[in-house]
Amino acid sequence: LRLIEQEQVTTWASLGNMATRVLDHPDFDNYNVSSVTRIGSGGAPTSEQQQKRMTAGFTGTGGSMALGYGLTESAGVGTHNWGDLLTAQPHSVGRVFPAIEITIRDDDNNEIPGGAEGEICIRGTCVMLEYWKKPRATAETMVAGRWLKTGDIGRFDGEFLTINTRARDLILRNAENIYPVEVEHCLQLHPSILDAAVYGLPHAEWGQEIGATIVVPHRFKLNEAELIEFCSARLATFKVPTRWIIQAEPLPRNAAQKVLKKVLATSHTEAIAQK
Repeated sequence: LRLIEQEQVTTWASLGNMATRVLDHPDFDNYNVSSVTRIGSGGAPTSEQQQKRMTAGFTGTGGSMALGYGLTESAGVGTHNWGDLLTAQPHSVGRVFPAIEITIRDDDNNEIPGGAEGEICIRGTCVMLEYWKKPRATAETMVAGRWLKTGDIGRFDGEFLTINTRARDLILRNAENIYPVEVEHCLQLHPSILDAAVYGLPHAEWGQEIGATIVVPHRFKLNEAELIEFCSARLATFKVPTRWIIQAEPLPRNAAQKVLKKVLATSHTEAIAQK
């Protein structure tokens, strides 16, 4: 915030929950951030509610911002959604960049027709050739035609790409597919929830059940019954989390600001076992 004001920063690309943390800073209103006219978000799903909050906080944007999708393996290039297009398609990461191709493929690497869900595969001039000195990882990721398997599950709605989840994050509960992002976006609508992460937990009968760790303000009291009621009014019953952790501490994240869901799931599983 100090640098934005001092240097009159005009463009800011936020990763993960950076924007939320900045907007929640107790001194946010004491700084002049009107120089910022362009703001973007990537590295993690950004709900429509979060988008509105970002543009409301950075008034110089005129209510407009951008989302994008890319990987380290594609030099961060993939898709782009911005302005009026984002307003019309707030849940999409946008259209494919020139010199990039994206297809949706099934488990046998067959291309799936438009609108169907599958693994997002990408190729183009920006996409890597291989992982340095890691032939096995390269063989698992790069397939015929120089297509790179991203490990992300998504679909096309016309020209617009929507990402549903990471393949490894998909929760399979009693033969029902559950996308953590959908549940997280629901939880983020709650006025008292600062952050939320949803993940699968082992279950003897269902295969997996849904675990959720939510972050609330320090000393704020919110119980499981309230959360279940809130989610049940907005989600199908099988998508409502069955195990909860409510805390004031921030969610664990890596250097790229991605939530460490494996860490959360492991600690949650251990806590259940100790009960």
